[in-house]
Amino acid sequence: MKSQYLQNPPVRFRPKTAVFYTVVAVVIAVVLVAATLYVYGVYGMVAKCWPWFFLAYGVWYLLGYPSFEVDRDELCIKNPFVSHRVGYPNLIDISTKFNLTLVTARKKYQAFAVPSTGMRAGLHTREEEITNLPSITYGGHGSVRTSDLPTGFSGSAAMVARGYWQEIVEDEALSTFPGIEESTFDVKGGVIFALLAFAAAVSVFL
Repeated sequence: MKSQYLQNPPVRFRPKTAVFYTVVAVVIAVVLVAATLYVYGVYGMVAKCWPWFFLAYGVWYLLGYPSFEVDRDELCIKNPFVSHRVGYPNLIDISTKFNLTLVTARKKYQAFAVPSTGMRAGLHTREEEITNLPSITYGGHGSVRTSDLPTGFSGSAAMVARGYWQEIVEDEALSTFPGIEESTFDVKGGVIFALLAFAAAVSVFL
């Protein structure tokens, strides 16, 4: 199905600030590792550098790793420690009140990678940009929540997901899509995070 909203899927959303914070954390960690090696030598690498390794990995895992993905058959949320897959037939609502949230009959799934946009988005929005949004976007009397404005990050992500979902419904094709709703724990990422946190704590006493 050709879509006005979903082009070249999957479309992945990840805030630019996450990349910035990750790069800053890695640079700081590298500098601290180098300084530790200079002071303590090889012993420093083995016993003293774990807090800096945990700093770099922790910032990436908590800020750089999370994402929200809109695909042809499903929506995927990657949060730290757990990921969620939701099919379009399972959706009841797509909210941006706090974070972009997929609402089903069973649960609400928040995308940590897509926090709600603040008032700043309204300063860069023209009236013509909010006239042809997916119908679910509008509140009473055609009002649009600030976090739903297409000039903001949460609004642009919601527009793609809502728009494609609306197209499926209007084409009466919802029954042809898989009814997916599952959550998966990120075993590898969680174990690495826990081990590095433990090693960082132990190294403080060495």
